[in-house]
Amino acid sequence: MFNAAYVTYLTFGPKVLEDHGQSATAAAGINSIGNWIMIFSGAACGEIVDRFGERSIVLAVCMGGAIAALLLLSLPGAGFGASMLFDLIGMAPAGVIIAMQGRPCRLKSEL
Repeated sequence: MFNAAYVTYLTFGPKVLEDHGQSATAAAGINSIGNWIMIFSGAACGEIVDRFGERSIVLAVCMGGAIAALLLLSLPGAGFGASMLFDLIGMAPAGVIIAMQGRPCRLKSEL
């Protein structure tokens, strides 16, 4: 679901920015800059979770940031900031989510 949401953002984000007055080139540039930011924010988020734990809190904060960024994206003039917020905060837990697949799952009967 996380990857599907990101692909949806990549697909429709530039069009939303264009609808709010950005040129097609500027909208694509904003999306590209955000993608580069996402690469580094994912690594930083993984480092934070690795050092301090609290995976659930980090995921909740980042998902809340993603929702806020997508809501801000609908406001005229907020496209650049909303896109950067989405890629910096909303996409940060990608590595954390992927790492969760390797964790053993315990059944209630085992606890």
